[in-house]
Amino acid sequence: MSEGRDSGVGDLALPGLPAGAFSLPERPSGIVRAISNSEVALERWLGDVKAAFDGRVLRIDHSVADQWGCMIALRRVSAIDGLLAATAVTHGLTLATRTESKVARLGATLINPVKGAEHAHAS
Repeated sequence: MSEGRDSGVGDLALPGLPAGAFSLPERPSGIVRAISNSEVALERWLGDVKAAFDGRVLRIDHSVADQWGCMIALRRVSAIDGLLAATAVTHGLTLATRTESKVARLGATLINPVKGAEHAHAS
């Protein structure tokens, strides 16, 4: 193997290193370390988000669950869309969504942030 040749495959090439400079089992361990570092960053970010919204997160309580039950009796809706709409209705809030059709006719007041405030409406 000649010095200076790119080692690796495709995007994993390491310029200037001969292919024998490190073994194949070392590549996955490096990838795992990189993922672990990303997980640490993601955990840190999530902690920051939780701290920023502390005391302002609306819980799925009995009122929201009851409202969701009424909504799914009206029509089929995904759990996440139904719970978001039910939370908005229960707390008298406007639900901001780009996909109005997914929560249409469930009783929530909707606004499409892409279209703007002039398009706010009750569903």
